[in-house]
Amino acid sequence: MMLSTQSYFRSSYAILDKAWNWWISELVEIFHVLSHIKKSNIIEFEVSQEYGVALKDGAHTKNIGGVQNISLKFNDNAVLYRKIKLPVAARKNIDKVVHYEFNKYFPMNADDALISCNVIQPGIGAESIEVEIWTISKTVIGEHLKKIHEQYGIETKFLYIKNSKDQVLISNNILKSKRINDKRTSASLQKAMNIMIIALMFALLIYPILKIDIHLKKLQEEVTLLETEAQPIIQIREKILLKEERFHYLINKKKENPDQAYMWSRITKFISDKAILNRMKINGRNVQLDGKTVSVEQIIKIFESDAEISDVKIIGSVTTTDNNLYEAMKLSLTINK
Repeated sequence: MMLSTQSYFRSSYAILDKAWNWWISELVEIFHVLSHIKKSNIIEFEVSQEYGVALKDGAHTKNIGGVQNISLKFNDNAVLYRKIKLPVAARKNIDKVVHYEFNKYFPMNADDALISCNVIQPGIGAESIEVEIWTISKTVIGEHLKKIHEQYGIETKFLYIKNSKDQVLISNNILKSKRINDKRTSASLQKAMNIMIIALMFALLIYPILKIDIHLKKLQEEVTLLETEAQPIIQIREKILLKEERFHYLINKKKENPDQAYMWSRITKFISDKAILNRMKINGRNVQLDGKTVSVEQIIKIFESDAEISDVKIIGSVTTTDNNLYEAMKLSLTINK
């Protein structure tokens, strides 16, 4: 029971606190408006192509600065007019419907226009309503109000748009719209700032990782450069090792059979890097080779170009091995010496 009573008082206090804050904000708004607006008078201006914006009938300019209600009287066709028909159901949300249908009837974007509409009372049982629409470009109005502010120091609160007959066609609370736009701009800036702060925090977190990654990349580039510079030396070293291996092999063969050592050397001299020998059979001056190569025809041409080798022949037929990467090499040749 005690807990429920405490919860009740806490919720009641929260409601009263919100109501009090709302009431204070409303009082601030009321005093703000009253402090700027001396009277409910409307300062009238005329707009013409010849003179631009001018005070109507040379009105007094003394003490007219600050926040004021303004009327702009247009003597030309700057204010556009259309009478359209809409379904009766559109009457409940006429402003939204007119805004949605605006582009069908006027050569401007609804978001860049001051719009006023009047629904003509329909007859009993009517299925459609007639709507009068007046509109003018916000950009045009903004230019005129800017000139008024620069020349007379006036900040516009309520704006009334009149025609040449002094009929008010459009009215708009400019000051309220400006504050709404300022709040939206402020909210957008705050959102952007929040995103920037998050991005900055994220950047600070990943900076150490990024820094070491850059260092590792630089080291890798240095290693690659050294490998590139050393490649010719490595290749020469490999050739030296192969020559040394071949040299020691021939020394051993020489001790066993000098003649066969010479023939082996002669055969392998030009094809060591072009063919893989599995078996070599030497019978006098005749030599038979068994192995594989990329091109048997190329090996035959190499042997035929040597003046000490003759009668180069293919034993059997040429077949492919290792998924067609090599050709089986079975050759017979004679060494003349």
